[in-house]
Amino acid sequence: MTIIEQVRRLVAECLELPVASLDVDMEMDVMILSAVEDTFGIMIPEDDIFELTSVRAIAEEVEKVKELS
Repeated sequence: MTIIEQVRRLVAECLELPVASLDVDMEMDVMILSAVEDTFGIMIPEDDIFELTSVRAIAEEVEKVKELS
């Protein structure tokens, strides 16, 4: 088992979710980004999108964009 597989398994266990539910594809990425932008009434700059790799990173980006507005 690779390290990424082990980490996925650990995260899934901690969240009590199936491991497969942690796999997010490009379509889901777009849906999540769209929902975040709609919910907070913001537009996340394209240059920052690829850095949003965790819930914490998304929340920090929302705060940053809202402060600049």
